[in-house]
Amino acid sequence: CLNLDTPVLKTSSVVGCNLKFSWQEIEGTYQYQVFYKRSTWDSYKHLCYTENCFYEDSGLVTGVTYQYAVRAVDQFNNFISDYDRNYSFTLNFDNPYISQQIIHSIGRPTFSDG
Repeated sequence: CLNLDTPVLKTSSVVGCNLKFSWQEIEGTYQYQVFYKRSTWDSYKHLCYTENCFYEDSGLVTGVTYQYAVRAVDQFNNFISDYDRNYSFTLNFDNPYISQQIIHSIGRPTFSDG
């Protein structure tokens, strides 16, 4: 049952090849499930579960666009929020930039167990 607000992602910092992003705390959440996708992949991959309201990804490759999605889960790992699907990041050593515009896709993002 998706009954909580959707975590909205925002950038906290970019240092070298590391990106730290965060989201607002969603009351009633046990933990958050974080996914990512490179622009060349067909589906998102699971990164981690965290009780924090931030995640730091390291070892990013310049010129590659990364997309992230976060959803809230309860203590039984049931999804209790939808995903924020509007966050992407491209690392460019000359000018790192963040895109928080809508990522156009048909339907829900595809996730893999990998």
